[in-house]
Amino acid sequence: MPVAGLSIAFSQPLTGVSVVFATIEYQDNAETPSIIQLTAHSGGTTVGTATARGVCLGDTYPMGTLTFSSTAQPFDEVDIVVPYTPVGTTVFLADNITAQTASTAAGTVPDGAINLHWSPSCRASAPPPERPR
Repeated sequence: MPVAGLSIAFSQPLTGVSVVFATIEYQDNAETPSIIQLTAHSGGTTVGTATARGVCLGDTYPMGTLTFSSTAQPFDEVDIVVPYTPVGTTVFLADNITAQTASTAAGTVPDGAINLHWSPSCRASAPPPERPR
């Protein structure tokens, strides 16, 4: 069974992607916010990974921006997960996905230039262990 996450397939090769996120955990339960991880793929080959932790700003969930860049090898799919830890969450929100295509200079990609397809689960290799009750 796959780890809960988000898989996004893009219609064009990318050299960069960023995602604004929030991990769903309360400040008093999360002394250190959970790590969120992005793994980029080209076909079935892993291109690389990036991780980030959110920051609690006021009375909100921990929030931040997860960014991955690869100029050596473009990628066309990303998986985003919050890896299991005994204390923390595996649930997150994602917003404002920004993609940098391999064929454009830094800046804004024209509307309609990229199609994305997402799936609420991803190819993570192992299910999380049972949480103590």
